[in-house]
This record gives sequence, structure tokens and C-alpha cells, in this order.
Amino acid sequence: MVLDTLKKIEEAVKKRPEELETARKNGAKVVGWLNYNIPEELIHALGLIPIRLGTGGDDRLVEIGARYISTKNCVYVREAVGLFAENKDPYIQNSDLVAVDSTCLQIYRVAELIKYYFKVNTLILGVPRNFTSPEGQVYFRKEVEAFTWKLEEFAGNKLDTNKLAESIKLYNNIRKSIKELYNYQAIDKEPIKWREVFDVIHAGYYLDRGQYNSLLQELLKELKEKHGIAKIGNLNGDARIFISGSIIPPKDTKLIVLSRRLAEEL
Repeated sequence: MVLDTLKKIEEAVKKRPEELETARKNGAKVVGWLNYNIPEELIHALGLIPIRLGTGGDDRLVEIGARYISTKNCVYVREAVGLFAENKDPYIQNSDLVAVDSTCLQIYRVAELIKYYFKVNTLILGVPRNFTSPEGQVYFRKEVEAFTWKLEEFAGNKLDTNKLAESIKLYNNIRKSIKELYNYQAIDKEPIKWREVFDVIHAGYYLDRGQYNSLLQELLKELKEKHGIAKIGNLNGDARIFISGSIIPPKDTKLIVLSRRLAEEL
């Protein structure tokens, strides 16, 4: 059974590049970001438009990126550099600032390279190697403070704590909805396929966050109306665990396809 909301999400993603172009013409600023630990709520609360950058599954971009960064770096990193080098991605073209967290040294190097070679306006957020240590937490808190000051300067206004609270609430609602959506993956004869969930999650990289939250709510409502509340299915004592050693970006479906084939064989 085809879910109508999935079509709406797909259409919304197709329209998004044009929406960003229009928004920028009207004075809005877009902050593209890479990696894991960028506090997107801060970007959103400052009235900036956050877009998560990156793509996968394109060996051509990997090769282009390898002209600027060592092949000893991971495929994702080389492909990210290739994306900036080619400069055809609409989300990169519409990014006024690119924020990068230094979760790994390879991504930090990406920030250096795109600034040097492609004149990209970059902002780096330092990330501790150990979030649980008191020293790591103090370091990260100070890095986030400095990151916020620089974002405020870029945005041309100060962070409003009330708007930040609203953004945090919105993002927590999105996370809650995604967690609920995942539950439908763990029921017998799941009504929504993992590949479809994969695309829904990545739609959230691009869409206006308020619109995305509404679409998630609509999707969950549709699933509940057609299939009832999600209940964990019969796993026969086996846990369904999918482990990846790196980011799985949009369009990189190799692991998704492989895991599906393995599941069918089992």
C-alpha cells in the first residue's frame, strides 16, 4: 500500500532548492553544515536556514575529491570534497556559510580544503575526543559559546533565549517522531520499508524544519490509521541491529540494499 505522505515529502524535497534560492533573494541566509555535532537548534533560532550537506554513492565525486585530499581518507570525506569541487549541488550553491564540526580530523581537513581551494566561507566547531570527561565538557561548552558568537555576527542579530527554547522543542518533537517511525520497522510485515524511512530521514536534512515536523506527524497519523499503533513484532529471540562505521549520506544505498538481501536470505 502506497503511503500518500511519502509522495508529499518527495515533492517537497524536489521544490526545496528553488525555495532556498527565493529565500536568499529575499535576504535570508543559509548555513550548510557537515558531520555529526553541529547544534542545529542554534542556527534555526537565529533565523538562519540550516541545511545538512553531503551525498553518497557517486564514485565520480570520490575520484574528484581525491585530487585535493589523500586517498587514505574515507570515501565520505573524498566525496564531500568532490561535491564542493564540482559545485553543482544546489544545496552547496545556496549555502552562505558552511559549518563543520571537528569530530574527526578528516572532516576538519575538509573545512581547510574547501576554504583554501574553493573560497568557501567556513566556521569550525571544536569537538572533544571524550564527551564524558569534565575537561571535555568544559571544552565543548566554550566551543559552542564561541560558535554561537560567530553565528550571531554572521546573522546580524543576538540569540534570543525564547526562540532557542522554541527551536529545541521543535527539534525534540522531530526526534520523537523519527523514533516512533523507527518502531514501524520492528513490526511483522512492516508497512513502511527501510529504504522509505531512509529517504524520509534525509528529507529532514533539507526541508524547512517546521514543515518537516508537520509532514512527520502526517506520516505517523497515516500509518496509525492504516496499520494501527506500532508494536514490536516477533523477533524469535533475535535483535535487528544495523551497524555502520561511518555516515550513511543521501543516495548511498549500498548498505541498505545489502542488508535487505541478507535479511531475505535469512
